[in-house]
Amino acid sequence: MHLECLSCLPALEFLFGEVGDSIGLVVTSRRFGAPRKGLWRQAWRSLKRSGMRFTIVLGCDLFLPRLARGLAVLTRLLGRDTSMHAVRALAKRHGARYLETSDINGMAAMSELSTYRPDIVVCLHFDQILGRSFIDSIGVPIVNVHPSLLPGYRGPCPSFWVLDAGERTAGVTIHRIADETIDTGERLAWLEIAVPRVTSMIELDTELFRFGAVQLVALLREQGTLHSRDATTMSNDYFSFPSAITVRRAGKNGVRLWRLGPAIGLLAAAIGIRPSFQPGSTVLACSPTSGGNGQSVSSTLGAGKGKFA
Repeated sequence: MHLECLSCLPALEFLFGEVGDSIGLVVTSRRFGAPRKGLWRQAWRSLKRSGMRFTIVLGCDLFLPRLARGLAVLTRLLGRDTSMHAVRALAKRHGARYLETSDINGMAAMSELSTYRPDIVVCLHFDQILGRSFIDSIGVPIVNVHPSLLPGYRGPCPSFWVLDAGERTAGVTIHRIADETIDTGERLAWLEIAVPRVTSMIELDTELFRFGAVQLVALLREQGTLHSRDATTMSNDYFSFPSAITVRRAGKNGVRLWRLGPAIGLLAAAIGIRPSFQPGSTVLACSPTSGGNGQSVSSTLGAGKGKFA
């Protein structure tokens, strides 16, 4: 399950390239429209909360994949394929069913998932909270790829807070979703990287989600476990969207929300005029992808042959 954005395109391309034939249902979030309010009301709310710069950057991250889809048509007419594809195109390429929903807990989405009956549900940059009725009715493991080293930096934009705090390391965590609390649950895998000397919030997100996809595939293919790998207690600290004052202060301290060059590079890869993105950060440490007791991912999914949603 996914909310499409430019920074996640490399992660999705890798994930589908490795286990795409096992992905049978793709659910994306319809960001605008009832019951979540329209584009302008959401934009106004973001402007009041986080200011113009932050709103524009998040808006570009959400809308540039739509621009890329249109431009990619032209490059394909010129005989060039794209190195990254929109999530709908990836679903079609691998024969997966596709559902866009503004209410994952609604009857339509629940009916689709019940009909498909997946072996595991994966959330990667999904902006809707799974309700108790959803979790109970699915009856299969649900995992989330979160771009921070949990239990630190729970919330929707951890990369901003990592850069704002001047952290020298960042990371990505795959954890189990067992209830409605956000970014909690048993940690299944994690990976730590050195924060590049020159980077931005969107670039760090791109790297972390791409590394998260690698960790997810390793977890699904090898003798991993769907039980906790450690005894880490989740923090009560939750980092929501920053205020406009915080964004301005961070900017004065050198925190960048995005850089034009890397953003153009991602867009160019999405429309087929440059190679795909490859992460360049130094990996410092990661969890093992095999061993442990309990129910193994490989046995649940038939060594990568199970049904993903």
